Amino acid sequence: MRIGVPKEIKSSEYRVALTPAGAAVLAAAGHQVMIEPGAGEGS
Repeated sequence: MRIGVPKEIKSSEYRVALTPAGAAVLAAAGHQVMIEPGAGEGS
């Protein structure tokens, strides 16, 4: 399964829906995890 994590577009909102640990678990389970450049930088 392909899983995409977009960066937030609302002003002053920097959270994303996936932690690095969660991404690692999904990737280890064989999923393709794609994270948009800049996602979560402000958090």
